[in-house]
Amino acid sequence: MTEIRQEFEIEILGCRVKYKPTQEDCEVARLAADLILKQIQDLKFQKPGLKDTDLAVLIALKVMTEKLQFEKDCREMMDKTEASLKNILDQVQI
Repeated sequence: MTEIRQEFEIEILGCRVKYKPTQEDCEVARLAADLILKQIQDLKFQKPGLKDTDLAVLIALKVMTEKLQFEKDCREMMDKTEASLKNILDQVQI
């Protein structure tokens, strides 16, 4: 099976980059780029005086905060599921 990588260009805060996601990640990469551009637009509207570097840092902090919270929520859900399954197994083995 041959993997075809679709390259696309995006300009974010004046920086033009080419990106070659894997074929499986292509749609997600494009959505991510669109979300970044939307967040930049929203922040510029809310705080028009922010420098591009400030915008980039604020968006990076927001994204990482959301990622870490998501990971924490997933771990908690996995722990609860594991405890529930253990409880069920304990009851079945009686």
